Amino acid sequence: MSPTSAHRLRRRLAGTMFDQSWDWALAHYAQGLADPFAPDPPPPAAPPAPR
Repeated sequence: MSPTSAHRLRRRLAGTMFDQSWDWALAHYAQGLADPFAPDPPPPAAPPAPR
């Protein structure tokens, strides 16, 4: 997938688990740059499964 396609998909799926995971990944990367010895932040919680 190209970067353009990935960003387009993220815009289309705004507010979904995909979008939340993207934000988490960016924050995780930024934290690693700021303090490489800091503990990993927890990943976003998955929404409950529909019944």
